[in-house]
Amino acid sequence: MLAIMSNWSIDYHHAQLLRLLSMVIVFGVLCPSVCLVFVAGSRLARRVAERATRRPRITRGQMT
Repeated sequence: MLAIMSNWSIDYHHAQLLRLLSMVIVFGVLCPSVCLVFVAGSRLARRVAERATRRPRITRGQMT
């Protein structure tokens, strides 16, 4: 009886460790990576929008 119980217990704890490892990967690697890509993309979009809407500078030589 003890052997059956210990195998069940080991399987249960392996499943829990696998669940914990997957949560560490998702919240420790994937979420920060997605946030980094989002922040970098929004900064790049802001720069592109600023350059597109900026008024061109006209010098005196170009006015004539």
